[in-house]
Amino acid sequence: ASSCPRLSPQLKTQFQVGKAYPVLDNRLYWASMRQEPQVRTLSDGEHWFTTDRTLIYCSFCADFGPMNLSAVYRYVRVLREKMTSPELRNKRIVAFTGATPQLRTNCVFLLGCYLCLELQQTPEQVWEKFSHFEPSPFMGYRDATYVRSTWDLQLIECWRGLLKGIQCKLIDFERFNPAEYDYYDQPQHGDMHVMVPGKFIAFKGPTAKRLRLAQNLYSHTPKDYLEVFKHHKVSA
Repeated sequence: ASSCPRLSPQLKTQFQVGKAYPVLDNRLYWASMRQEPQVRTLSDGEHWFTTDRTLIYCSFCADFGPMNLSAVYRYVRVLREKMTSPELRNKRIVAFTGATPQLRTNCVFLLGCYLCLELQQTPEQVWEKFSHFEPSPFMGYRDATYVRSTWDLQLIECWRGLLKGIQCKLIDFERFNPAEYDYYDQPQHGDMHVMVPGKFIAFKGPTAKRLRLAQNLYSHTPKDYLEVFKHHKVSA
């Protein structure tokens, strides 16, 4: 496992699976669990939740993240609702995940996105909350291959990239449509994403003839993209 750069000296904390760690003192926590906690064992002053079964990264090879923009959008909305819910106002909210480094990394990535987008914390401030664990319980993100990774993308770099994309108006969550994003994200629907709004769309290249790629999965011909391109005002 690799770790992000440490930004300032801190007291090291030995990481333990099954323990809840503070993200926002007395309010928001996170935990890595080998088994899902049983309701009867939880304190009345706590609310535990997970998105492990609802926000899932679909890997190509040995890659495991980062989570896409739809997952970020949906996670922030879910956590916002919990943090502002009158029923949960006096409870500690615990975001828990599984016990693998991959699940822990994705959980903390999404938590960090919430802190950056909702609380306007900087990536450096966010990483301070997670950099004190020894050894680091997180992994660096890697490219979509099975060969040994020679350069890993760290959590703090993902948060910096997200904020840079918003600053440069490449990402606009005010107008973001997660259902449309998820639809076109599927290979059978073109594996298509707007990279630069109003300028550039990336998509899975067409084939001259429709080819069967797998069961119930076929390639797209150029004419399959015509209506979608017209919708997005693609002209060249």
